[in-house]
Amino acid sequence: MGKPGGGRSEISSRLLSQFHVINYTIPSEVNMKRIFQTIVEMKLGTFYEEIRTQCEPLALATIALYNQLSDNFKPTPAKSHYVFNMRDISKVFQGMYQIEKDSYESKEQIIRLWCHEALRVFYDRLIDSSDQTLFKTLLDEQLGLHFQMSYMTDCTHNEKDTVFVDFLFDPEGERKVYEEVTDFGQLSEKLNGALDLYNQLPKITKMNIVLFVDAIIHVTKIIRILNLKRGHAMLVGVGGSGRHSLSRLSAYMSTMMCDQLEIRKDFGLKDFRTKLREMYERVGFRDKE
Repeated sequence: MGKPGGGRSEISSRLLSQFHVINYTIPSEVNMKRIFQTIVEMKLGTFYEEIRTQCEPLALATIALYNQLSDNFKPTPAKSHYVFNMRDISKVFQGMYQIEKDSYESKEQIIRLWCHEALRVFYDRLIDSSDQTLFKTLLDEQLGLHFQMSYMTDCTHNEKDTVFVDFLFDPEGERKVYEEVTDFGQLSEKLNGALDLYNQLPKITKMNIVLFVDAIIHVTKIIRILNLKRGHAMLVGVGGSGRHSLSRLSAYMSTMMCDQLEIRKDFGLKDFRTKLREMYERVGFRDKE
């Protein structure tokens, strides 16, 4: 239950009187800063001095960006998912927790990483170009205010948004390194190679797809979500836009199984529960993802 707006209306006192109403107030700015600065310091506390000094600005910038989003992007019937809460701030830092000390030496690397995580958490939920442009304007304001940096100058690569992945710099498969992609051709080669290997698997339907630039970016986003704890996404698009194919490729690259409901004419609740039971058994009993 949220505030009126975005298709929600006032709930009458007569109806509320039939329930126990529990309300959690939003923490003050001071408390939010302390919470998230502590979270950042737990991760970056052993990094180089230049990076450690960014803990407080990172917390302040993320909270300020969250407040601006809450003020500028209100839920409406057409944008009912424009609902932001403190979990979104946590998700930005959850993404940053994937990094390792030996791969980051400068402030600029960390700030580009922060921009990338903010884009993935907030920007990817915006559904039209005007909202996306406004978000990047707000992001640029926070970069200038807290880090004396510019989004287009310092946090893009060849005028494209920065991309971070954890599968490109690990040729032997021993450990994952979450780093920025500086060679897009190498990323394209890696994904096309994975697609060829997937198509060689037995008992699968081959995917004859072309991994153009946008498709490659979408795959990196899906892989990031799959590798985060409690990661989930809703892929929206018209039929034939590649949602199933890119999801299967992303799951394969994340060494996960991809399952799909096969809706039949006689498919009912009993069939749905049977399918869920099979998935729970595979994950909980056979220890497969």
